[in-house]
Amino acid sequence: MQAATGLTSDEADRLQDDWLIGSKTLEDAEARLAAVIRAYQELGLDINGRKTGIRHVSESSFPEWRSRLINLKSGRALTGDRLQEYLKIAINEQIRSPADSVLAYVYAVLIASRFNWDDIPAIQSFVTRSVAVDPRIIDSACILLLNLNHEGFKLDKDRIASRFVPMLEQSLESGHTFEAIWSLHLLRGLRHDLAQTRVSDLADVNDGSALKIVLLDLRHLGLLPKLPEKSWLKQLGTSQFHDPSWLLAYEGVRHGWLPDAGGVIKTNPLFVPMFSRNVQFYDPKRNVQPRANLRRLRLARAKATHRARLVDWFGDYP
Repeated sequence: MQAATGLTSDEADRLQDDWLIGSKTLEDAEARLAAVIRAYQELGLDINGRKTGIRHVSESSFPEWRSRLINLKSGRALTGDRLQEYLKIAINEQIRSPADSVLAYVYAVLIASRFNWDDIPAIQSFVTRSVAVDPRIIDSACILLLNLNHEGFKLDKDRIASRFVPMLEQSLESGHTFEAIWSLHLLRGLRHDLAQTRVSDLADVNDGSALKIVLLDLRHLGLLPKLPEKSWLKQLGTSQFHDPSWLLAYEGVRHGWLPDAGGVIKTNPLFVPMFSRNVQFYDPKRNVQPRANLRRLRLARAKATHRARLVDWFGDYP
């Protein structure tokens, strides 16, 4: 246990079967609590979540909102009423502190958490509200929803689309490529038909090749009825491919989504080596990282951070 937590006899006190551990900061208290839980799990033991947690905080370098969220979650499963309270606080704290990354922090926690079926409506409601409160976290929102869908949880896809389609249309109109591509990726993953939207009409507003490639993919899947391909081909016909249009030309032809009249693209000296090696920049089969992988990455980062703090305090240890 001492090796797992880096504790010394001066930092922990035992009263019968209870342990009290002191830490200099809330960050280290959280890291040590996680280390204790892991150590017990490796021994096949479970921690009593109702009795184990961070009980007193005298000072912290964390912002107040993060301390509240940590205290609510520490040592206990994030599910049921506790999850709903956690998500409600997260939304309110982001509104109170718009410059902070409250929701980004919460999404990192959610992506690494395990849920029950009964938790999904609350999570779904949180996602649709959170992207309206802070659009910066749209990538995390989409990653979480796509993972839940892949894991077999039942999502209200129409409700999700009712939030993300208007956001997609607004992003296309405003030229916000990042938000538009993530919205498209989510709707593609949910197989939502975009025929009754303004997406086709807005497809030519943005000049970005990456966005157009994703739109071509959706049309190929039958989720978009039409695209202004003639306009795109006309622009490509006058391009020397010294600008980002080369990506649209290469990937559009490579996937068979755009015609290559006379083989102009495939015989272009810029593209010949890439075609011969089957270089790909857009892979329709690729998806977001599974949550299990993201959990492992987060745990590895937490362990590295914890070790660095212990080294800073006590010097290196084997």
